[in-house]
Amino acid sequence: MDYLKTLVPSISKRIQILRTIKINPLNNKMGISLEDLTGDSKLTKCIEDGVVKKGNKTYIPDSALANICSSLQQDTTTIIFGNNSNFDGYIKEIFFDTAINIKQIETTNLICSYYLIQQDDQILKCTNAITECLFFRGEFSKCWYEAKIQSLNDSSSNYISLNKYSTELWLKTIEDLYNFSKEQIEKSFRNTFLSDYHGLHNFISLKNFNYRITTWINHDLIKIITGENSNLHKNRKMSLGFQVKEIMNEVYEQKLKEQRLDDRIPKSATSAMRGKDPFEEKNWEDDFKKCNKLIQQQNIFYPLMFESNKH
Repeated sequence: MDYLKTLVPSISKRIQILRTIKINPLNNKMGISLEDLTGDSKLTKCIEDGVVKKGNKTYIPDSALANICSSLQQDTTTIIFGNNSNFDGYIKEIFFDTAINIKQIETTNLICSYYLIQQDDQILKCTNAITECLFFRGEFSKCWYEAKIQSLNDSSSNYISLNKYSTELWLKTIEDLYNFSKEQIEKSFRNTFLSDYHGLHNFISLKNFNYRITTWINHDLIKIITGENSNLHKNRKMSLGFQVKEIMNEVYEQKLKEQRLDDRIPKSATSAMRGKDPFEEKNWEDDFKKCNKLIQQQNIFYPLMFESNKH
């Protein structure tokens, strides 16, 4: 995943605007020349065009970025993100990209379909860790597994179709999980990417930017999410969601076994060869009622959890 690519257009535009409106200390006139900004007019032109200069490996080398910050009297957070709020927003965007790391294949006004195949397998473990953690919310657990069961009815276990409500619930649950862990995530990201460089404090280097973010996701973010998962399981109220997940997963696994059996045996012979259907032996209605009861219990206090953010 190219994490820097989404930042480049705003970085290039921001530098160009600041360069043209800044007073040049060398001549006390408005506007800093391409040459004066970085010491290399061709490099500055490439930066403002949003491309990597031929022969360079980094969009903005550290030395050039330091010169830009000094000339424009801005820190790297401002140059790269605009402000601290945008910086925090970018961290949240990375979290969402990691969570929603599956391929969307079809969208209508009512249904969004996704292949349960990761777009970026380099962050697969963290994607799975986040998904597992999302089941702390019972309402999401039920919707997710209902959609998975429906996909089996459509003869496919490789994709999941979510209606508008389920999609919004999925995104909202991701956001809730992020809010639970926000302080830890932002602190971890800042500690990883902010450093001192030649007298500049809190310097953000763009060197190996994508690799460093991927590494942070796989080593730091996944630890935070794994710890959060453990905390949520221990919390009596939040653990209700995981109970819903266990019940719904049992239903799904049974339906999956049925589908595989149907695939191996001709339909005309299925009933006779199977004998009594194990799925029909169990009264799933009682389990669905139990799920709904657990969800109702959780929904009573769920909004209050975000007022204190104690769990």
